[in-house]
Amino acid sequence: MFKKLFGKGGNDVASQEALYRKIWLAGLGAYSKGSEELSQISDRGLGLFDELLERGKQLESSTVEKVSEASTQTKEAFESQLHSQVQKVTGLEADQLEELEAKIDRLTALVDKMTEEKAAAAAPVKAAPKAAAKPATKPAAKPAAKPAAKTTRRATPKSA
Repeated sequence: MFKKLFGKGGNDVASQEALYRKIWLAGLGAYSKGSEELSQISDRGLGLFDELLERGKQLESSTVEKVSEASTQTKEAFESQLHSQVQKVTGLEADQLEELEAKIDRLTALVDKMTEEKAAAAAPVKAAPKAAAKPATKPAAKPAAKPAAKTTRRATPKSA
């Protein structure tokens, strides 16, 4: 096989150079073939990647719709259960509770308004007596009392 691929194996310089040249060209050909194969694989890989992206986009939109729908259904079921439990505890329907909340809000607003009016009416009355009670000028200070005279203690003789 070696002789078939590279010809007659001679010992002269020209035949050895021809052999080396064939090996060199075979190496370049292998490199070129590998490069082409790799390019084709890369192109197929990129094509596959692009196809996967498209499928992912389609799946994403349908998945988002399904998740949104499931979330809405869960929320509605939760609210239904909550209203049912509130009705059992209070004995009132949801619309009745809303009416009671509105009434409480109105009463709270009225109480706040009355409190403000009462505070406004009481404020001037309290301020007037305080103003009258304060003297216009301060009285003059009284002179300080003289200190009492100091008494000295008599020395007592010590008994021996």
